[in-house]
Amino acid sequence: MSPKIALSFLYLLFLIAFAFVPQTNAQDLTKSNNNFQNELHWDLSIDAYNLLKSGTPLMMLRYAKNPEKSALRLNIGFDYDNLKPSGKVDSLSPDITLYTQSTLNYLLEAGIEFRKSNGRFQLFYGPNASYSWYKQKNVPSDQLPETFETSTVTVGKIGAGAFVGVRYFVLKNLAISTETSLAYYAQRSKAFIGQNSNEAGVTRGYGIKFLPLNHLYISFFF
Repeated sequence: MSPKIALSFLYLLFLIAFAFVPQTNAQDLTKSNNNFQNELHWDLSIDAYNLLKSGTPLMMLRYAKNPEKSALRLNIGFDYDNLKPSGKVDSLSPDITLYTQSTLNYLLEAGIEFRKSNGRFQLFYGPNASYSWYKQKNVPSDQLPETFETSTVTVGKIGAGAFVGVRYFVLKNLAISTETSLAYYAQRSKAFIGQNSNEAGVTRGYGIKFLPLNHLYISFFF
């Protein structure tokens, strides 16, 4: 997804959120006992940071039986692109379509967050587990010599880690939050060559990733 489309999608989300957010006064939002948060058991969030950075829409759904203390969370991301890069086969040839490149990427994260509230601010933290899968396929153009073959790469990644963040309630049903994360992951990559997808190699690895700014969520509570 291009940044222009991502920005339009984010703007549309703002319009929808403000259209359905009921009017509240400042006194309701600054009650020391945070009663307004006890009424909000669900929220739907979009990650504005990743949407604008990479164009990947990342959505989170949370359910809190006791909204002031904890919540279950499920994060879903999905992205698909189909590109046709052009260029020259050699210095004398005209520009042609070199190949068709299709990419598919999805992410699933599940976890639990614990909360500590103070007026409009809310600190949250907890563990989560994740799984992601990525596929890129390059199909040569008919204008290229037959020596060029279809190539495919897939990457599967599983991880576990922890997160911490701060949420600010702009309105009773609308909040903005930032999130920092640390995760350990293991991954396996496969490469395939040819129309019959003959396996060309497998790579395994693992690592630790620290992201000072992993998410910037805009959340609609209901």
